Amino acid sequence: MANHFMLETEVPLENSGLRMTTEMEYKITVARIEMAARSELEAHVCVTFQIERAPISFQIPVFLSAHDFDDTEMVQVARNALHRTFMELAAASMDWELPTAELQRLSNLNLRPAKLAECKNPCGKILV
Repeated sequence: MANHFMLETEVPLENSGLRMTTEMEYKITVARIEMAARSELEAHVCVTFQIERAPISFQIPVFLSAHDFDDTEMVQVARNALHRTFMELAAASMDWELPTAELQRLSNLNLRPAKLAECKNPCGKILV
């Protein structure tokens, strides 16, 4: 069972003042479902989701009580828990978002050293 969804974001075009919309496709699949004994008294089911968007790929386990839901409900409940987790992460990191002007300012900073190929040194020695 795979879910694909598109996330559209606006990104500024370099030094133009214009914006373009990029689409990022995420592929979310159920990687595995397995019994996980967290304690001797309570059995749990672990539904592991595989999340992919090139070049990034990672897995997130969701633990559910094996006694609360039957087999046909497990994936639906795990998907709900995954959604809730991402919503909580988004809320917790909301103040991390930078305004476009700050992103542009950071993009314009050039703190990296010049490439050696750009240095005009006929002797081939590294100058400090």
